[in-house]
Amino acid sequence: SGLAYQNRPQEPTDVGSDAVRLWIHTTQPLLTLHGHVHDAPDVSSVRTASIGKTLCHQPGQKTPLATTCTIVTCQDQRVSLDTRFL
Repeated sequence: SGLAYQNRPQEPTDVGSDAVRLWIHTTQPLLTLHGHVHDAPDVSSVRTASIGKTLCHQPGQKTPLATTCTIVTCQDQRVSLDTRFL
């Protein structure tokens, strides 16, 4: 999905789970929320990706001193994400 990269910007390697990716591809839920691999969004610049009709979101962390959170709203089979840095 491109959401999980180990922290080596010179050679980013997708370290996401093949089993999770296959499950998402097969079942196509509306939304999946994921934990983080340290600094992954800061390395890849990707917090949200799609697998088929599924929106996959990983807030990650902004800096070592800040935490991110995402307010998720689901209505009428639509998802909106509001990511905030605290």
